[in-house]
Amino acid sequence: MDIKLLLFIFIPIVFFIMYMFLAHFKQGFEEDMKLTRRGYYVVVLIWISLFSISFYEKIKEFTIIEVSWSPQYRFNFIFFLAGICLLAVIWDFVFISCRTLINIKLKNTEFTLDEIKSVKYVEMLQENEIDTLYAVLNSKIKVLKYIDTRLENGLDVDINELYESVIKEYAKIRKQIKVYTYYDSEEDISRMQKDIKLTLESLSSIMYSINLFGFCKPQEFRKSKYIFAKLNTKYLNENIIFVLKGNLLIDKEHIIIIEVISYLEQKLEIEVLKMELFTSQHEE
Repeated sequence: MDIKLLLFIFIPIVFFIMYMFLAHFKQGFEEDMKLTRRGYYVVVLIWISLFSISFYEKIKEFTIIEVSWSPQYRFNFIFFLAGICLLAVIWDFVFISCRTLINIKLKNTEFTLDEIKSVKYVEMLQENEIDTLYAVLNSKIKVLKYIDTRLENGLDVDINELYESVIKEYAKIRKQIKVYTYYDSEEDISRMQKDIKLTLESLSSIMYSINLFGFCKPQEFRKSKYIFAKLNTKYLNENIIFVLKGNLLIDKEHIIIIEVISYLEQKLEIEVLKMELFTSQHEE
């Protein structure tokens, strides 16, 4: 077989193996599906162009169907290009686009691959960590329902207590982790230092990271993992600093709580608008 033909067969196989390897091992590689598909079609177009130029004479002489209404070589090229384009689209559909349509069932709850990938802060999990992923996703869903239940009667709630109860509810459902909440004040930061037994140096380093990046994941604790994070609250006078503790924390799990509180604040905003509308209607 012609060495050039072998190369043209071998190169797409190499690209496919590279794609599958990166999609499996590199976190976030498939998150931008548009970019992935554009790259794929660019490679396909380059391959078709080079193949057509390299094997022009052979394609020209190759005959599958005899035609009389058009020059044979022209029909050969149209037939060849149509076939390759069709294969490229089928390949895209089977191996790229439809990878995100797979449903994954964890225990009794079913998630699509897109829903799993939407949890961007989840690192590549090992088989024995699948229960942790289920616990995180399940806890988030249940806490959102808890918020809906708490706000069924509108704003007839203690807002300060509501923020803390939502965070505690997440820890309660999540299990195997603990959550500590503090206000971003000197008094509460001092209390946090005593509760977690932080040195002044560690506290300063953690607070610097929290204020700069919004979270801190110190490596100095040996018995348990800790994540310190800050919540910029909309309906409280002070922001909240919360601490996640546990051996089964996922990377950046604090973002789950931030998203849950964001949902809470959206619901509160809707209730505030309802109340303002109700008040304005009665004043008229």
